[in-house]
Amino acid sequence: MSEANHLLTVWNPYYCADALDQHITILLDWGERALQNGAKEEDVYVWWAKVRSPRRPSPLDHMEQILALNEQIAAGVETHLYVTDYQSLYVGWLAGIVCDNLRGMESEKDHLPSYYREASWPVDCWMKLRDIRCIVAHDTTEACREMGGLLNTRYDDKPVSIYGGMVDVPLIVRQKRPRTWFAGREEVTGGRIWARADAEHRGESSRLAKELRENLFGKEIWHGMEPETRRFLSAGEAVYRARREDPRFDFSPVVVEYAKAVETELHALLFPPIARKLADAPAAKRIITSDKRPEIDLAAHDRHETIGSIQHLLKNSTIFKDAVRAALPRHAVWLLERLPSEVNDLRRYRNPAAHDQMLARADVDPIRADVLGIGCEGLIVRIVKAKGVG
Repeated sequence: MSEANHLLTVWNPYYCADALDQHITILLDWGERALQNGAKEEDVYVWWAKVRSPRRPSPLDHMEQILALNEQIAAGVETHLYVTDYQSLYVGWLAGIVCDNLRGMESEKDHLPSYYREASWPVDCWMKLRDIRCIVAHDTTEACREMGGLLNTRYDDKPVSIYGGMVDVPLIVRQKRPRTWFAGREEVTGGRIWARADAEHRGESSRLAKELRENLFGKEIWHGMEPETRRFLSAGEAVYRARREDPRFDFSPVVVEYAKAVETELHALLFPPIARKLADAPAAKRIITSDKRPEIDLAAHDRHETIGSIQHLLKNSTIFKDAVRAALPRHAVWLLERLPSEVNDLRRYRNPAAHDQMLARADVDPIRADVLGIGCEGLIVRIVKAKGVG
């Protein structure tokens, strides 16, 4: 994945106490219309405004660089707008940046939060977001740590700091570790926007994140996980703990969240080092073809693979097995000989076809123990350690 530029800005509760919620609500409404065939996928978006401070009468001096991101977006590069209030951090999927007067456009009024339409603040630019995901919620320390993975291009590529570093936002940033946030929507959310998946687990899952970090995994392992992994584990645990005494509850969604967490970690463990190892390899050693599955170029693969797909590659693809041995020699025996059988239950219950029958808590408990590490070293911990953490 080539390096790309992104944006980081701040939302100010002074302008609107529920600013972020208003943006997400518009996305959720349009997302529902698209699911019900009342709208096209390209109609699912919301505008985020860069409101100009009354203390700064002139335009941003780096506006030309901000607008240049439109070329990157047009080239098909997933481009992000990171937004924070210093307690939380969200990431939006940028679809374009304009300086037009959107308040005067009838066609855009349903894509603008009401507080933009009702106010007269000057706006430097409008940023069109196709989706929004939560990275960290209500945890300043974690939000600062995640923002440290963004490099301020106008400040000698130094990590972003909220103390003295948030000047002339939006900042133009690069990711210390290039990554996508919105690939794999079909495999992970069933085609729904990420904002919808996040909305279903707000509140209690944020509290559970701190509980898991402080009282189960520890900070080092927790920070070694992918942000998505932490969200999936917290969401699964929130549902499990809320319904654990309900004998009639179907725990299938809980196992699905655990499975998403494991496959996210496996993806991070396997594909980046393989891509680096095979960057200059001939096609015969890096491209996996199949009549039933999309082609995989191991030198440039960022599509989210389900746990079933990863298990299949580890068991059946000679090209993939050779790549694992070359890129991860210390862990190859475990990955190729033992891991495929260790994820059998997760793979089975991750399959939507398995949800025709109710999954009881007694079925879930052994899976939960193995994934989280209750009474043992859990699967998540083993994968995180294989990534070089701990």
